[in-house]
Amino acid sequence: DKRIEGIGITVRFSQNVTTVHMNANVGDAVFNQNSKVLTWTIDRLGKTLSPNLGGTIALARPISNHEQKPEVSASWKIPAYSISGMRVANVSIFNETYKVHKGMRSVTRAGKFSIRT
Repeated sequence: DKRIEGIGITVRFSQNVTTVHMNANVGDAVFNQNSKVLTWTIDRLGKTLSPNLGGTIALARPISNHEQKPEVSASWKIPAYSISGMRVANVSIFNETYKVHKGMRSVTRAGKFSIRT
């Protein structure tokens, strides 16, 4: 049972967005008015509370079908976990004068995915 840590959700809005007011039940949600980017950060995901983000978005004018949809990206890490299942069988270290601890740690980090509709 591994815990997910360092969760970040980033939403890049178009310049048509004038204001964004968001409320998160977990973590912090901050909207940068200049760059039109909303960043929601969660330090550690708990077992009992599901993260929820809600709020309002104000537009300067109605959105046309040709305008860009918001770009959403997510990042996270899972310490001491290898999602691929790969394991290290042997570590050999030579020419060291101190006693070496032969240990291996793994961390799973989010990659880049693109969802197009």
